[in-house]
Amino acid sequence: MSVGEKNPVASVEHRIILPDGSERWQHWNNRAFFDRNGLVTEYQSVGRDTTERKEIEQIQKETYEQIENNLQQFAVLNDHIRNPLTVIMMLVEMGECSNKDKILKQAVEIDRIINLLDRGWLESEKIRSFLKKYYDIGSGDGKK
Repeated sequence: MSVGEKNPVASVEHRIILPDGSERWQHWNNRAFFDRNGLVTEYQSVGRDTTERKEIEQIQKETYEQIENNLQQFAVLNDHIRNPLTVIMMLVEMGECSNKDKILKQAVEIDRIINLLDRGWLESEKIRSFLKKYYDIGSGDGKK
């Protein structure tokens, strides 16, 4: 932290370890006061504990990363289900099967469920974009 006549105010955030080993975060706003000759006459510092905010930011980051992982798994899962389902439907259509109608009905139901998952995935994408844009969650820098 460096202060001078042209920039008399500076902020710093730092981590401290308490004697019991627990971690806390502090944010300090510091201001230097100068005399007519430009010499520092005094400093004023105001500090606050920002541990709770830091913990919330970490939880937000981890939650967003989990959402990202879930969305990727959704896309893979949809492909892993839809590809074999397409083959099953094609084989049933091509062949003679006594349960053809039952199998096709269940395949259509599975496809309907996958389409619901797709819509849910799109909604999750919208939520993810909203969190990035308005709450700066998932932007990578961890700052608000």
